[in-house]
Amino acid sequence: MEAVAKYREALGRHAEALPLRRKVLKGRRQELGPEHQLSLAAEARLAVTLIELDRPDRAKPLLVHVRSGLSAAKGTDDPTVLAVTERLADAELALGEAADGRRLLAEVMAGHDQGGNEVLGSGVAIKLAKSLIGDGLYPEASDLLRGAVEVRGRLLGPDDPETLASLRNLASALVWSKEYAEASIVARNFLAATVRTQGTEDAKTLDAERLVQDIDNRLGEW
Repeated sequence: MEAVAKYREALGRHAEALPLRRKVLKGRRQELGPEHQLSLAAEARLAVTLIELDRPDRAKPLLVHVRSGLSAAKGTDDPTVLAVTERLADAELALGEAADGRRLLAEVMAGHDQGGNEVLGSGVAIKLAKSLIGDGLYPEASDLLRGAVEVRGRLLGPDDPETLASLRNLASALVWSKEYAEASIVARNFLAATVRTQGTEDAKTLDAERLVQDIDNRLGEW
């Protein structure tokens, strides 16, 4: 049943996987008890399926329970606990509970950094930055994105797709916060790296050129 659920989810058929996930969880709880780690793992997978179906209200209490149980057994900085905490943050953000969701993302980011996984931490930083951008908190978002660019450039390389995506996000955040001079530098770095990796005629290069031109126009008007 677990394998069938995974197969259907891999095909994007989450609604079909949902009843299977519920049956797996029910069976694990009956056989092993609700606090057994295999039961908690089944509960977490059910919660993820619910999130994919845009039902964060149903996923949140499951994730709260899973996080509590795994934290007691493994500690709050365990990678599995951090992954569950990030999913819980996703559910809270989807429910409009921005302050709680951001607090949890900050905890996850710190946990990854302390555990020596800065790349994962940078991904969480970008997610947190996007949440801040959604509320117009551009300077705070820019600070997080600067950190993500530094980490990804240092560990993945300046031309890695994840580094380039971070540069693009940072340039946009700087534009929104009206920091046009820095935005221009970041956008030009983004364009140069895109040309190196994609060539001059690629759609991504043309998008980067438009970004640079837009920032130049804003600088001229500023």
